[in-house]
Amino acid sequence: MRTPIAHTMAWPNRVNSGVKPLDFCKLSALTFAAPDYDRYPCLKLAMEAFEQGQAATTALNAANEITVAAFLRNKSALRISLR
Repeated sequence: MRTPIAHTMAWPNRVNSGVKPLDFCKLSALTFAAPDYDRYPCLKLAMEAFEQGQAATTALNAANEITVAAFLRNKSALRISLR
């Protein structure tokens, strides 16, 4: 997460995140597993929206943008405890 956090905090500039670039030529193998929808239920929601088409993914993205904006204004009904 260092790279996306550094990218976001420095926007619109760039900073060195301290993470070495990924060299795909030096990788011996990549492995992939099926997604765990029980652990990541929002991923399942996104995949279902994808299967329904562009209108569903647009609506899902709009709902996310509205929720994030409300959260940032501290008006969201969604509360997350960071204990």
